[in-house]
Amino acid sequence: MGLYPRGYHWEANDQLLIRLNRTNGIPPGEYTLGWKFKYLTFWNLLINAFVFALCLTSDCLKSNYLPQNPLEDNWSKSLFQMRDTLFHALAFPLGTFVFLMFFLLLTIRKGLVADEITHKRNPWFLGHLTHTIVLPLLLSEALITYHKKWSTLVMDITILLSVVLWYTLWMLYLGAVHDLWPYRVLRVMGWPLRLALTLISILIISWPKTRRFNDLFANKGLELIRNLCCDDYKTVEMELKNQYYCLSSAAALLKYTKGALNMRLEKCHAIKKGLNHLLDIARQTYSENVDDISYIVDQYSSEYSLPLRVIYTSGRGFHMQIVGKDVHKMEFSYPRHFLRINASKTAIAFTTREIVEKNNRIKSAVEEIYLMSDAIISELIARLRANIGCLYNVSEVLSKIDLVFALAFQCSVANYVRPVFSGDLAVKQGRHPILEKILSTKPVANDILMCEDNNFMVITGPNMSGKSTFLKQVAIHQVMAQIGSYIPAEFASFRICDKLFSRIGNNDEIETNSSTFMVEMRDVSHILHNCTQNSLIIIDELGRGTSVEEGVGFCFAICEQLLQTKALTLFATHFTEMTKLEDFYYNVSNYGWNRTVVIPPPPPEPESDSYTDDDDID
Repeated sequence: MGLYPRGYHWEANDQLLIRLNRTNGIPPGEYTLGWKFKYLTFWNLLINAFVFALCLTSDCLKSNYLPQNPLEDNWSKSLFQMRDTLFHALAFPLGTFVFLMFFLLLTIRKGLVADEITHKRNPWFLGHLTHTIVLPLLLSEALITYHKKWSTLVMDITILLSVVLWYTLWMLYLGAVHDLWPYRVLRVMGWPLRLALTLISILIISWPKTRRFNDLFANKGLELIRNLCCDDYKTVEMELKNQYYCLSSAAALLKYTKGALNMRLEKCHAIKKGLNHLLDIARQTYSENVDDISYIVDQYSSEYSLPLRVIYTSGRGFHMQIVGKDVHKMEFSYPRHFLRINASKTAIAFTTREIVEKNNRIKSAVEEIYLMSDAIISELIARLRANIGCLYNVSEVLSKIDLVFALAFQCSVANYVRPVFSGDLAVKQGRHPILEKILSTKPVANDILMCEDNNFMVITGPNMSGKSTFLKQVAIHQVMAQIGSYIPAEFASFRICDKLFSRIGNNDEIETNSSTFMVEMRDVSHILHNCTQNSLIIIDELGRGTSVEEGVGFCFAICEQLLQTKALTLFATHFTEMTKLEDFYYNVSNYGWNRTVVIPPPPPEPESDSYTDDDDID
């Protein structure tokens, strides 16, 4: 990579010496101003040389991926991020642009690239080398090394356009102020053509990434959103927007509301105003009685000089309350028509006959509101029942969008890798995606390697050692890989699975009058009759629904039958006799899971301050 800056340095210095010795009346400062940095080709070589140096450094580290925990190696993480970001944002777009523009100008007229003296002085291949050698190396680097997308597409476009805009403004400044044009094609043009060519060049150099940015709104994933615009959905939307759209605030109904009074208030005002006049009158009655209670309590508080306030509970409705610390020990002189209904250390509750009557009117108004609201909503449901299938489709589309967004977000913020597909199942330092998300500590990563000659894995170990979690982890990884998601591991290779079977748990089924052993037999029979050599099978704790002897024999028979199918099988069991399968079948491997119990040391005993006879000994 050091050859390219040296080659261009030779060419630029040669041109500089030739032009300085020319006596054509052009000031020498025209060629010394800005030196080689006013040429985009030199910037292209310089940036790509730096990127290739980062690539060489990363190759020397013998790793193209981060460790399991990025915090363990911050320097490597920064190195890989800088390498990949510069490769995507600057190196590849600039190299492609210089390559294309050089051959375009050379095809139009050779003099647009350099003058005749430069062409005669320098070998013809030197100009070709400095302009074209970078792109083949970039393509080779892209094919050999996987460059991860650390930055977002918007950030890549911002970096690229910032550099291009800065160089363009500097080039126009040199031409406008100093009459110095780095490229001869700009000298023979007028200012309108110069500005037009500059704008076209910026669009060309940023078009690939801008096109990718626009394709985000036209890919197959977002076609799910456009499916919402089907004819049935438009019909439902019109029904909801016309006079039968009865819900006043659909978003508020989906929001969790705390408090019995707030919940009742939302239910009472769920139907929009003006749809039913009787409903509006009932709600007005409700509001007026609530306001009357507040007014009555304020009158009592000012008349008897008591710190009263209005309180609501679902059992007693609206009533008065005096709040204070140790208020039950205080002596209050309250009128006789105050009915004391409850008392505690911090509050005393009162009511009156007038407030009780208002509560009864409120209760009647609420019942009328609920009755009329239910009737209106039932009418809306009846009108939408004919197109209810469209609503199910909307629910399915939104769930798929949520799934895709969640996977994309998790893959971008976590240490996930892109899986490859081959004939083997190989995962290095694989982690359970759910445990990694919910646990406060880092879960233990596991490796797995299964192929045609090692397709049956017998897993043994004590309880709580992670056998079942490992089985589910392998199945989840297989599903994530085949739906196009990244995998929480350092390396992941899968073979395409046509069917995935699981037999986990030892519960019976009361509904079908099936015992635990009956359920196990039924599930295993289904697996044996439907599995193929491309299937993935996970079985956990088989044979626990019967005696030990019968369970071991049952498991041996099932395993020997599964071995003939050549399917990838993970078999977790507490029967240590199952490890004997490795002695009879070459494609069986045993794996043992252990657990480590960490007992914290006992706390140090406190020093005693009591008096003993030894204290008197001198």
